[in-house]
Amino acid sequence: MAAYTPDKHGPTQLTGSYADLIASDGSNQHVIRTIDIVNTDSSSRNVFITIGAGAAATEIIEVAVPANDTKVLNGWWVVPTSTAVQGKASVTTVVTVTLSGYHYA
Repeated sequence: MAAYTPDKHGPTQLTGSYADLIASDGSNQHVIRTIDIVNTDSSSRNVFITIGAGAAATEIIEVAVPANDTKVLNGWWVVPTSTAVQGKASVTTVVTVTLSGYHYA
């Protein structure tokens, strides 16, 4: 029987290019409930998160994170089966992202 199971991905250090935060999965649908973003740099940094291939058309989040600060975003982001979630930051190795929620199988 299918069920929702708690799920956590990360923390993942972002780079300047889109990379998987949740890999494409042919057997699970994901529901992201919380996105935690931590910026350890002395300057504000932009973070971009997409459902699907990294591009402006698939962005669900574009947010500036102040210097040495954290953003916590709560919502319901449903990720279809066989679809990746990707992210990048305006500068490499200073921002981490953790996604938590559920997967349904």
